[in-house]
Amino acid sequence: MNALPNSDNLRIEKLTAIFGNTTNSYKYIWFLAILESLNKEIISMNHLAIKMIAKVWFPINAYHLSFGKQDSFVIHIKALIAQNHILTDYKSQALEKWLGENLEDKNVHKIIKELLQYVPFRFLTPFFAEKLTGIVDAEKNKLIVEYANLDFLNHENYPIYKFSTDKKHIILHPLWHKYLQKHQVILTDFCKWNLLRYLQKNNPNVPNIADKLEPETQRDLKNGKTFWKNILTQKTDFQCIYSNKNLSQEKISIDHFLPWSFVGHDLLWNLLPTIPNVNSAKSDKLPNIKSYLAPFLNMQYEAFQLNFGLGKTKLLEDYSLLFSKELTEIQQLSQTDFCNILKDNILPMHQIAKNMGFTPDWTYKP
Repeated sequence: MNALPNSDNLRIEKLTAIFGNTTNSYKYIWFLAILESLNKEIISMNHLAIKMIAKVWFPINAYHLSFGKQDSFVIHIKALIAQNHILTDYKSQALEKWLGENLEDKNVHKIIKELLQYVPFRFLTPFFAEKLTGIVDAEKNKLIVEYANLDFLNHENYPIYKFSTDKKHIILHPLWHKYLQKHQVILTDFCKWNLLRYLQKNNPNVPNIADKLEPETQRDLKNGKTFWKNILTQKTDFQCIYSNKNLSQEKISIDHFLPWSFVGHDLLWNLLPTIPNVNSAKSDKLPNIKSYLAPFLNMQYEAFQLNFGLGKTKLLEDYSLLFSKELTEIQQLSQTDFCNILKDNILPMHQIAKNMGFTPDWTYKP
């Protein structure tokens, strides 16, 4: 994903260089915001900052991702939520609308001001790298504005954009504007790929980061429901581990033992049946390990054995991948060995999720 489409008139290597040696995520989010605003050549910087906030809203609030040590997205967004009671599940358009209507809000103003202090200027650094060598940091923004405006007519080094006189708008160069429009899909994928690599580096133990850049997609719990309903046709005394109430085929909800917003998948070894109001109460919290891990592991063992005995081996492939064993080998494990292998996978992920800020030690309270 390192090669971008060529151009006879533009220095594409300068664009590629923007994504090298990244120390924070701002440039990726800024560029994605530009790519979503190509319906005009003159773009408000406030508009782009609002899009940036909306883009990180879900990864931060739903998935607790880190955007790097130098980023302050988390601090500002948490402040916005705390001071203005903004719902964490705002859809992007609704959030952008709210931010646009509340530009004078203290916390909104603060985060936009910080985003625009450096990002729009430093994004263009590769176009003027030689000229900026040796320049003290405090002088760079001013010089980048001057160089961008001067080179706007320089066919050897057209910058992607220049700045309006009041520095409240960027003005896309006509040739770059056409290039960005023509290759919008490729450039978006290129940017998201680089952002993903950056986030993987800053969240090394977090699973399925690629699925956590956008709002949650539709969950597929078909296999989970089939898996557990197979059990409930065989056992009438199967109980919810949280409430100790009997479960029935007609009234069950499928819970993710480790929250879906952390694992990002619906694999069977992390699923269990609960009564619906228990599942709603648990939401994306981490269950209390002392209270619930052993019952969960034992329930998993029993469910695996029953499904295997019913010949539902195709349904059990999730376990083969986790245990790194053939299904027949897993079926022959003692209950203790089965539970220990599953526990050795669950506990490290539970600790990582706890470290990331997921609410720990949830217990059911009727």
